[in-house]
Amino acid sequence: MAGLIPAAWGLGFAGILALLGILMSLASSRLRWVSAGVAGAAAVAAFALPFKLNILLAIAAAVAMSLLLESARRARDTTSGGSA
Repeated sequence: MAGLIPAAWGLGFAGILALLGILMSLASSRLRWVSAGVAGAAAVAAFALPFKLNILLAIAAAVAMSLLLESARRARDTTSGGSA
């Protein structure tokens, strides 16, 4: 099975696999999955930015999306009479 992975991918590929494992264990709610998807999409969309600023943009987009969704959920719970 290990022969299927090209040697040129090296440690970068192993690092990505490790981070994917961490993501799968931490993404326990719909909000976290959406935030991870937004971060991934932002990082890919902004790949051409210099100095790897796409990573910073991805983090900012995920945080902004999380805050937006969380405030919308709290507003919905407040108006429907649920507990916050």
